[in-house]
Amino acid sequence: MAYTPQQLGSLNRLLSNIIIPANPALNIIPSFLTKEAVSWEPQGQATTRLPGLTGGVNSPEPYLMTRVTIHLLKSIALSDAYLQQFEQNTLIGEVTFYFDSPVMNPRQLTNAALTGVNGISGSGTDAGMVVTLEGDWNVNQLLWP
Repeated sequence: MAYTPQQLGSLNRLLSNIIIPANPALNIIPSFLTKEAVSWEPQGQATTRLPGLTGGVNSPEPYLMTRVTIHLLKSIALSDAYLQQFEQNTLIGEVTFYFDSPVMNPRQLTNAALTGVNGISGSGTDAGMVVTLEGDWNVNQLLWP
């Protein structure tokens, strides 16, 4: 069989953004980010494998807890808006995450909450402030009756 080169597509970092419908003031567009931008990190396994006497039994999970890491520019007002949100209420509800690939559809997290802020340097040599949020990514949707 002969090798046929494939078009591998491209990435567009300016597609990455985060939308928070319940609080649009916290929406994140590429202009608000450092070069590290944002990352999507599902935690755990989508299917639990349980041992049986003669083989494994699959038990699909209905959701995966997912962490989103956001590298905000601390030189914009949005960074302080996030700190104020931590002080007021860390529960933010639904979040829509847009990837840097034009062929990947946006994904939604439900029951999301702000979970952390990394250290913030005051040295004038680091423009970033890292915020994490976590929510539930619904998987195995065909499980529901």
